[in-house]
Amino acid sequence: MKRRTPSKDAVGNYIAECESDHHPYPSRTTTMPWSRLLLALFFILAGILHFVFPVQYASVMPSWLAWHAELVAISGVCEIAGGLGVLWRRTRPSAGIGLILLCIAVLPANVQMLINAMAEAKADWMIALLWLRLPLQALLILWIWRVTCRADKTQ
Repeated sequence: MKRRTPSKDAVGNYIAECESDHHPYPSRTTTMPWSRLLLALFFILAGILHFVFPVQYASVMPSWLAWHAELVAISGVCEIAGGLGVLWRRTRPSAGIGLILLCIAVLPANVQMLINAMAEAKADWMIALLWLRLPLQALLILWIWRVTCRADKTQ
């Protein structure tokens, strides 16, 4: 059985139809990729949680850092701003750089959370999750970079 391939005209017509305002399936350039939206929501919600549970966030800050409450609020604002910045093409690269730097800046708090859990003899599964969280921070940074910092002129 011979397979039919669409002609160039058919493909060109389909692309033109997809890009028109009246087509039910808009082109990729008019919709937001799910990864970008998920990343934005992740950081916006994480930032909001800094204001809902500030004591819990302050409790995992290393003792060598001063102004725990202020740093929790600042990091919450930065997460919300970064999450919002991811949504617009014009602000996306700056938001990406800011979120990557923020992920690096909060790494001591992630380590402190692990140290606290081990000192308090928390459950083994919890300690394992906190160990796993450390390399996941690198994957989060990679995700931010892929969504925000790659040359992407169409979205």
